[in-house]
Amino acid sequence: VLKSEAGGLLRSIHASTLEQLHNPEMNFEPLLLDDDADLERRVAVACQWAGGLIYGLAQQGVNSFGRFSADTSDFLTDCKDIAAGEYEMEGGDEDENIYQDLVEYLRVGTLMVQEEMQPTKAPPQIH
Repeated sequence: VLKSEAGGLLRSIHASTLEQLHNPEMNFEPLLLDDDADLERRVAVACQWAGGLIYGLAQQGVNSFGRFSADTSDFLTDCKDIAAGEYEMEGGDEDENIYQDLVEYLRVGTLMVQEEMQPTKAPPQIH
């Protein structure tokens, strides 16, 4: 029963993520910890998320970033660096702002990757 529930939850998360990624309002949000979690833990999870994005692309056969625009390629390289880094946080407002900037960077960058891999607008068809 637990395996079935976990499978259902994962399918639900997958469907929700796809819906967000394909939404023209660009309301995608990376699945990260809530803001009430410890800042250091939130940063660690965001770094893991960045690594997961790179891993997921590799699982889909994306072994180099040359197929992407320069901006998207830079974002993906940054994700590799973010995932490999270790960060110390003091917990002040400046660190919180840096974290929020990181989350926004991951959000927008992921939308860029999505748009380049699966454009939301189909090219005009010639009849």
